[in-house]
Amino acid sequence: MKSLLVLRHGKSDWSADWGAVDADRPLAKRGKKSAELVGRFISTTANVPNRAVCSPARRAADTLELAMVAGGWRCPVRAAGRLYGGGVAGIIGEVRGEPDSTEVLLVVGHEPDCSELISVLVGGGSFRVPTGALARLDCDVESWSAVGLRSGTLAFLVTPRLLSGVDLR
Repeated sequence: MKSLLVLRHGKSDWSADWGAVDADRPLAKRGKKSAELVGRFISTTANVPNRAVCSPARRAADTLELAMVAGGWRCPVRAAGRLYGGGVAGIIGEVRGEPDSTEVLLVVGHEPDCSELISVLVGGGSFRVPTGALARLDCDVESWSAVGLRSGTLAFLVTPRLLSGVDLR
């Protein structure tokens, strides 16, 4: 059994001076706070990933870094362009390429890809992954190369709003 954590980047700051390149858009104050909450949730619930695959967008990379620092955990991270505009097929391609020694993989990406990925892996349904939310899918596979349609069960989907009232020390 493999566990896949799906984290949507935190709320971005549309009013910041980030130029014309969408990938350079930074996190808003609320996005930073939610990344820290999720990072602490990951560590206190023993969901620390062995590895992470992250969109190269600034808001995704910053979300991951803030989560790791606040949660007091680290793991090897690789940036993957397919997580920025590559759709669900791109994410699944990255997941399928993961070494089988990884038991818990964290994917940090964007919408609508995060919601659609969950739907594909559980075999249907409609999901909405708000900014800063984290989902865990338990995949009944021995190898990441076998991840695909109906290979996962949704264990949880938590939002920053839900976590804001929880003591995560």
